[in-house]
Amino acid sequence: MGETQIIRLERESDLYTEPPRPLTRDVFWTVGENGVVSLAHVCLHWGKRAPSWMWQTAGRHRVVSLDPLHLEPSIGWMDCCGRHGFIRGGKWEPAGDGGWQPVDNQEDTNG
Repeated sequence: MGETQIIRLERESDLYTEPPRPLTRDVFWTVGENGVVSLAHVCLHWGKRAPSWMWQTAGRHRVVSLDPLHLEPSIGWMDCCGRHGFIRGGKWEPAGDGGWQPVDNQEDTNG
C-alpha cells in the first residue's frame, strides 16, 4: 500500500484535472495528468481536528478498469485511521477497516 500524504490546496486545479468522483461519502477518486489514479479519504481521526483529505496514489495497484473503477489489490489509509477496502465495480468494499467506524458512529476518544 502507498503512503498517505497530507496535501494543502490553494485551488482544485493544483492537484487534478477533473473533480474527484465519490465511491462513498468519504472515499473519492480521480485520474491525474500522469494517468495515475489518486484516491482520497476524508479522515475524521487525523489529529482529532477538522476533517482532512488524505490523498494517496494507486501507482502500485493494477487498474483492472477505469469505468467502472476496479483496482487490485486492496487499498488503505493505515497512517491515519486504518480505512481499508477494495474498489471493484465502481464501489467501495470494506475489508477489515482497522477500527474505522462510519461517520455516524464515530466518537471522540480524547476524553
